[in-house]
Amino acid sequence: MPPASIKVISVDYRMPPDFPYPPTILTSGTRDLFLSNTVRVHRKLRAAGVEAELIVFEGQSHAQHYADPFGPETKEHFAELAQFLDRHLAK
Repeated sequence: MPPASIKVISVDYRMPPDFPYPPTILTSGTRDLFLSNTVRVHRKLRAAGVEAELIVFEGQSHAQHYADPFGPETKEHFAELAQFLDRHLAK
């Protein structure tokens, strides 16, 4: 039991059956501390029938593509994201 000063919050993240989970794009890097978690989320989404894309950038750490707005990874990231949004927002 946690101390009285800590409030435990329980949240059910499952989507209601009449509200399908939206297409999802996940990005990570091969040096990202959260790469394994991102891969697991991607696999769970796919197993649940959700359209999900995983993009992994070689040698990049967590959100490193945001560090250099003119870097090739940044350009590639936003190009992939724009294509994903174009495909799914047009539906």
